[in-house]
Amino acid sequence: MLYISYIAIGVTGGFIGGFLGLGGGIIFVPFLFIVFNYFNINVESAIQSAIITSLSCVVLSSLAALTKHQRNNLVVWKIFYKTLPGIVIGATFGLACVSIISTDYVKIIYGFLLMLIGVYMLSKRDNLSYRTIKDLTHVKKISFSIGMISSFLGVGGGTMTTPYFNYHGVDIKKCIATAAACGVSLSFLGLIMYWAINNFLLNFHNDIFKLIVVDAFVIISLSSMISAYFGAAMTHDFDARKIQLIFSYFILVNAIFIIVY
Repeated sequence: MLYISYIAIGVTGGFIGGFLGLGGGIIFVPFLFIVFNYFNINVESAIQSAIITSLSCVVLSSLAALTKHQRNNLVVWKIFYKTLPGIVIGATFGLACVSIISTDYVKIIYGFLLMLIGVYMLSKRDNLSYRTIKDLTHVKKISFSIGMISSFLGVGGGTMTTPYFNYHGVDIKKCIATAAACGVSLSFLGLIMYWAINNFLLNFHNDIFKLIVVDAFVIISLSSMISAYFGAAMTHDFDARKIQLIFSYFILVNAIFIIVY
């Protein structure tokens, strides 16, 4: 039953991550936390194990999705390179604040922010083609905030990068593909920063590898890589407006879940 749960989490999170560019973490973290508690796995550090195991899996699942998106020529690398520095700095800052700031208030603010984003995406009809990549306003501030919130709450940055890129006239499919590229960097750097901050700044000396639940990592990584690849393939074939609507509804449901729980 435990391994079936891992497979279900991997397939669902991987597909959603590949199809919508949200990263599997939005599914992996909460459901791994539930499973770890239910089966009494690393109960003392269940949330940390869920986040670290999730980040490890997201590196591979996002990479699988990115491979397919790149083959379909959907990744806008110019945007990725503009966004990366802010995400890296923001992720570092967010991880450093985990042990200092309560996540409760941040979650509520993040939840309402997602609701606004979801409503905006639902109401958006045109592609704002008069905007260009060069017009990406406040990209450093936005990418910093995305990196900070993503690492602080253990969620994917695609919930914010995709609407932000789309607002500036980038096609929704290219937004999703570029968000996948950001997801690979964010999850990989998240693991490195978590280890560095805990060992050198906070002097916790936690062994990051002990927080990874190995069987969960192996099963979820394999299942999510396959489903993420097929999810990314569907992104290319699906109608852009339908993808935008699905993305919007998923964001709204996720926002309500975060606010309520």
